[in-house]
Amino acid sequence: IRINGGSVGAIKLVQTTGNATINSNIHSGDKVIITNSNVIGGKITAANSSESLGTVLSVGSSTNISGNIVVNGNIVIGGGIVQGTVTLPVGKSYTGPVPAGDTVFAPPSLPILPTAFPETPFPALPAAVPFNFSSTQTINPGFSYGAITFGGNKTLTLNGPGIYVFNSFTWTGN
Repeated sequence: IRINGGSVGAIKLVQTTGNATINSNIHSGDKVIITNSNVIGGKITAANSSESLGTVLSVGSSTNISGNIVVNGNIVIGGGIVQGTVTLPVGKSYTGPVPAGDTVFAPPSLPILPTAFPETPFPALPAAVPFNFSSTQTINPGFSYGAITFGGNKTLTLNGPGIYVFNSFTWTGN
């Protein structure tokens, strides 16, 4: 999986389950879990809304993180490179490679995440026909695309700003 630009975020959890290159920021209102051999080209923040006493940011081994890490809780990174600064509260723990930018124990300055969409139905949009979900695609706004399932080495490009409606995403492989 490759994400270029923008930011990835969630109210509860941002998680990878395989190799990913994410050239964007990752923001979570609660926790972040990154597996082995991931490349993160932006900042990682995790606000720990559940007030967990355990690990709030968990990263596997052989990972390259080029941005800063700002977490309101404990951090465990199995191995790799941390090129930025790691910031976490006093009394919390950081286990992982020595960050190039330093480890700072201070109140974390976390972004305010957008509020969740109100529980109202998405606008009725025409279905995109025909659409082949098994190959690299560029799609346009203003359509409902249903379930997207991609195998390895495929790219989905959103062609500009607008409303894109999806039922689900399943991305496997590279």
